[in-house]
Amino acid sequence: MKDILINFDKDQVDVINCLKDICIRDSIKAYLVGGTLRDLILARKINDIDICLNEDPKKLVRYIKGIKEYKYYDKFQTASLIFDNGISLNLIRCRKEIYEQNGQLPIIIPSDIYDDLYRRDFTINAIAYDIVKNSIIDVFGGIDDLYNGELKKVHENSYEEDPTRIFRGIRYSVRYYLKICDAAEIKKCIENGVFNTVNSDKIVGELYAMCREEKWISNFVTCSWLKIFDLNLNYLGIPNIVKSYSYNNINIRILNLFFCMKCFKFKQILMENSILDKRLKKSMKYYYNNKMTELFYKDMDNYEIYKRLNNLDKYLLVLMGWDEGTKYRILNYVKNLKDIKLNMDNEYLKSIGIQDDKVIGKILDYMLKIKLDVGIVNETKYLIENLGEIKDVFKY
Repeated sequence: MKDILINFDKDQVDVINCLKDICIRDSIKAYLVGGTLRDLILARKINDIDICLNEDPKKLVRYIKGIKEYKYYDKFQTASLIFDNGISLNLIRCRKEIYEQNGQLPIIIPSDIYDDLYRRDFTINAIAYDIVKNSIIDVFGGIDDLYNGELKKVHENSYEEDPTRIFRGIRYSVRYYLKICDAAEIKKCIENGVFNTVNSDKIVGELYAMCREEKWISNFVTCSWLKIFDLNLNYLGIPNIVKSYSYNNINIRILNLFFCMKCFKFKQILMENSILDKRLKKSMKYYYNNKMTELFYKDMDNYEIYKRLNNLDKYLLVLMGWDEGTKYRILNYVKNLKDIKLNMDNEYLKSIGIQDDKVIGKILDYMLKIKLDVGIVNETKYLIENLGEIKDVFKY
């Protein structure tokens, strides 16, 4: 395990060695931590490097060479660095967290690596590697849990303190094929309304992170198993009639989750937050509040379908594309109707002697109906041949 740095590439090792030299010179303790160390142990590719320090990171940054971008967050005493060689590095002050109220942000107190590991969510993330002494710190048995395929919390009341750990636990369990050892406790916390202590933005942030995962469907199947929310699993991840969006589009996955949800509480959370795209939330609200299926119960011709759907957001069409009551009309619209345009406009009608703007509008609308319902190819020819009859229709 002492040769763990061998799993980094050369540029990453150069950055770590630069930091190591500064820490040795200034007697500062520095540790690879969290997801960085977890993925190193699993021999996975590392993108961002997280290092905990027993000092304020800004005291070191001025001595580090090759920094391209730098951001410092005073509240948590953390710094994010991007180097000229593209390497990303997060420097974090070792800290202790105290939760005065469950579900709320903790009070942060600078501390040592042992308190920092204790504050973490799962044992597999509560492992540290001392880059100065080249030694592993694993007080909670996280390495054994990784090798045994087990996901365990670090300390008592972990899920009550921060209920979003439940969502992160699901992501880790699915991504790394881990058994959720605390499943019974998690279910009990959910029964007791643990998510009532968390604001919508934090929950949506976690759901969004789940949607970004390769095995996002499995994430939500696990959510359903733990009874976080009730889902119609028959529709989870199925193809949509509106093909212009890929399922790699995170917003489409969010829409699919919303469509599959049976409980209003979590639907409302997805509709009311400051995280998701405004169009996305607007479409979800419109679909839910207007009961779109009921609007299509009666028989409708192509013109009526076109007029109903033409100005709707594409996200709303996607939602309707899963709905058994609307999907075939959506298919008809998307494949046959949405790109149909008239080969005439206001100016053309004026050029043939029709000057009244109201009548022009009615004629254009009438011609669109004829084109959609009858399928005429040359509407200008049709108009000239039937102009008298059309004028009579509008009492012109």
